[in-house]
Amino acid sequence: MNIDKTFEGSIDGHSKGEMISILNSGKNAGGYVAVEVFEGKVEGKLGSFALQHYGKFDASGQTLTLEVVPGSGEGELAEVIGSMNIRIEGGAHYYDFEGEI
Repeated sequence: MNIDKTFEGSIDGHSKGEMISILNSGKNAGGYVAVEVFEGKVEGKLGSFALQHYGKFDASGQTLTLEVVPGSGEGELAEVIGSMNIRIEGGAHYYDFEGEI
């Protein structure tokens, strides 16, 4: 699956990437991995960096995490490190960045 996202807020920009996912036969558990490259501004700093995703879900809940790929930052985001957590509320995805720019 291709990823093509637009971000607004303290993370403002665009990303593109690819995702691979799998579900069990009952479609009530599964997981995914993905990579994407973000270009734009984070807390007002302009640049780009790559993100690596890991996600899974089952009856006990879900985990969706994105980590900045070490050394992938460019521009004013060249030194970026950290991760983003994805919250899904009302069908919308929200991203909380934790790290250093």
